[in-house]
Amino acid sequence: TALRMVDENSDTDIVFNWGLFDTSVGYLRFGANFARGVMEYQLGVSPPHWELSRYQGEARTVWQDRITLTNAQKLQLYQRLSWNLRPENIVYSYDYFFDNCTTRVRDYLNEALIGTLADRSQTLVPETFRDEVQAHYASLPLIALSLDVLMNERIDRQMSQWEQMFLPASLRDQLGRLGLLTDTEVVAQF
Repeated sequence: TALRMVDENSDTDIVFNWGLFDTSVGYLRFGANFARGVMEYQLGVSPPHWELSRYQGEARTVWQDRITLTNAQKLQLYQRLSWNLRPENIVYSYDYFFDNCTTRVRDYLNEALIGTLADRSQTLVPETFRDEVQAHYASLPLIALSLDVLMNERIDRQMSQWEQMFLPASLRDQLGRLGLLTDTEVVAQF
């Protein structure tokens, strides 16, 4: 999940992506940190063509939706993104369920919408966090089993629609249900 900000007045077109991490410590140490739940991710900013080519190289489908915001909401979101770009705010402690690249977008949109997204997403869904992870990784049994072993009991409970938005598809679905998305297009298909 990423946010693309286009400002035709200033001819600016950039993508904000919170899914970057530093492997300079080496893949073995990075893997050990991952297994222990110690993950430092960071915000990256890039032009859309660079971001899209990266996803194409990974054979990932990419959807693009326009988010319906007022000018005041756009300004609020832009100010939050500018804050996040400060060197002291770029890195964050990643948590797969509660603070990831998708929840960052969810939270910043919620701020811009003055809490409306959270307020309208409190209904419980039948699935637990574990159910969602197992369904998401069903085609990758080794990863599914590994994650099942690593996950603890804090995720064996029903979640709200708000919490379910830790997954990109759930965030997109909820924004669509709330009428906040327009101009949907697939920009890369695999």
